[in-house]
Amino acid sequence: MSEEEIHLLSTYESIQDPQLRSDFLDAIGTTRPRIEHLRRLRDAEAARNAAKDAQESESNGSSTHERRRQSRRRLRRTPRHSEVNVTRPPNKGDIRRMPPRRRRRIVLVIIIELD
Repeated sequence: MSEEEIHLLSTYESIQDPQLRSDFLDAIGTTRPRIEHLRRLRDAEAARNAAKDAQESESNGSSTHERRRQSRRRLRRTPRHSEVNVTRPPNKGDIRRMPPRRRRRIVLVIIIELD
């Protein structure tokens, strides 16, 4: 990021009033998404610098004291299903179903009277 973009971002963030922020954006001819983009760039650059500093300090510290990483034994995963030899599909009797709905009997009586 350039010095101008850093100054723009710090100026925008120093303004507390939302109306003044909006006026500031109009005056410089930029938008809120652009400010958000600059923030993401600044944060990414700061993260890269922090990682680089940590790596340098780690390499300086490890040169005087060499550490060996102990090998870890990998734990066996627990099986998701019990190990059972199956010769046919499981019975679905253990699944609880809703009882069958009783249908009402409807009696329809039609009376036709002929003259």
